[in-house]
Amino acid sequence: MAIFDETTGQVYTERTSARVTSMVPTWMHQARNKKVNPSAYQNRGIGSATLQDMALRCCAWNADSFMPDALIWAEWHYAGKIYRQIKDTESLTFNTWNIFHEAFPKEVELNHHFTLTELGDGPRNQLPSIFNRLAKLDTSMLTFICIQNYDMRLEHLVTLTKVDTLSSLILQAKQFRTACQFTGVASIEAVKDLRDWARVVRENGAFQKLRMLVYNSFGIEIPTVLQSVSEFPSLCLVGITDHWMAEQRESHLDWRWIDPDRQQTTSDTFQEPDPNAIWNRHDLTTLRKAELLYNMSYALLRQPGPGSDTYPAIVVSYGATSSYIANLTNGLDWYVRDPKQSNQIPLKHVADDLPRKDRDGGRPSKKRRMRQGKQKEIGSMLGAFSA
Repeated sequence: MAIFDETTGQVYTERTSARVTSMVPTWMHQARNKKVNPSAYQNRGIGSATLQDMALRCCAWNADSFMPDALIWAEWHYAGKIYRQIKDTESLTFNTWNIFHEAFPKEVELNHHFTLTELGDGPRNQLPSIFNRLAKLDTSMLTFICIQNYDMRLEHLVTLTKVDTLSSLILQAKQFRTACQFTGVASIEAVKDLRDWARVVRENGAFQKLRMLVYNSFGIEIPTVLQSVSEFPSLCLVGITDHWMAEQRESHLDWRWIDPDRQQTTSDTFQEPDPNAIWNRHDLTTLRKAELLYNMSYALLRQPGPGSDTYPAIVVSYGATSSYIANLTNGLDWYVRDPKQSNQIPLKHVADDLPRKDRDGGRPSKKRRMRQGKQKEIGSMLGAFSA
């Protein structure tokens, strides 16, 4: 934009540059509120604050300087008061949480939901740092990850396989590579990336704890999605959203479709729970939904589950602000892995669904010829064996 100054006769040109982004990950220090500075704190109540409140504010202010080995000696009776002081002021960062977690890895009260956001769309440079940091967590805990509204890429999915504690994964991506989100036609690159991701999981033996997956296919056929996620060894419950594939709502391979309109009961009066009854609730947080769906994956297979609020867990929601948000609130198509289902469906190859002329490259089948010198009577062959 040019501005002319009549007094001096000069023309001023204003130019704007793109927003500068730092290459240093900052997500570990993100919090909803700032820390309360003890030196600038003013007590709003009557009289002065208690000595305990003053000590807790000082400890919360210097929590990032704590050493996990030294924090153990304070025991959870006192360390828990400092942790609750930080949570009450909504100044808890992942770096502070990680210090308490290293000191008390099995403490259930440390279960927390971190929400990390970035402006704009496109690839996210902080995702590899997030996944690498989650991969270093104690193996006794469970990790629930929710990725919202961003461009999903294969390198991010490969890095995700390093998280051994991953138990539930929700992918509410804006788009998967070049898949069209309005026509419902998936690109070849999107299907290839999904299959490559499944191959990496199989070869590396990853996702040993992953039991629940929510995936926005965006045009990828449901059988292709189920065939790919079948490589995940412990996966039991899959929720797929695709508004263009309603006719594919049926069982595939060893995955059985959960029909929400039919009450499925067996001879022992077992009533199958509906995952959408939890997913569509607006009064539950993402942490609570992930925990309930994780426990439901045991109930659907009639397996003894860990129970609610009995295991240390962490939820990380990562997303970007954008004008388009994937609509996953109208219910999903849920599939449960049923070993009995695979025994009822015969194995098929892709070529079995093609006509004979297509399997042979379009050439008509021809009769097999045998040379005159090679023809022999069956009697002479039997006589040779008897001799």
